[in-house]
Amino acid sequence: MGIYSRPENDGYMGSTRRFFLLKNIVDFRTVLDFGSGPCSLLRWFQSEGISCSYEAYDLREDSLELFCPCKQHHQAPEGVYDLVCLLGVLSLVRGGDPEGSRNEFRSTLAQAASLSGRYLLVNFSYQDKYPRYIVPHMPDEARCMISDVGFEVLHHDEDRQMAENIFLCIRRP
Repeated sequence: MGIYSRPENDGYMGSTRRFFLLKNIVDFRTVLDFGSGPCSLLRWFQSEGISCSYEAYDLREDSLELFCPCKQHHQAPEGVYDLVCLLGVLSLVRGGDPEGSRNEFRSTLAQAASLSGRYLLVNFSYQDKYPRYIVPHMPDEARCMISDVGFEVLHHDEDRQMAENIFLCIRRP
């Protein structure tokens, strides 16, 4: 068993606030949900009437197979998407090693960013209540990581209930 005990769990208890910044852009047709879990973003797009070609990538095959009626990837896909969403992926401690996890997050962010031709939606937890479970990232650190992969922040939102910063970014020319 991984970090989620059930395939339908996305870690957000029904909250969709992490998607709200997407209302600021309209010029995307292709989307890769990188670390999609049970495809909560796809359901949000449908509820908002947003039409796009959506693909899901997650290592949790049970989540994809049970909850994602879309093109699915169990390994990182090739190609370029207008929008790549990396939500709820960059904060969880892996292998009991927070610093090793922090380095892995940088690599994962770079991999996701390489698949985006234009936009990147990414979130970072800043809560430090569970240091063996969550690696906190302060906004300045997150902005540096975003810049390091060739993007700049268009919009920023702080969700205090979930203790995370959400960034909608655009690829630098």
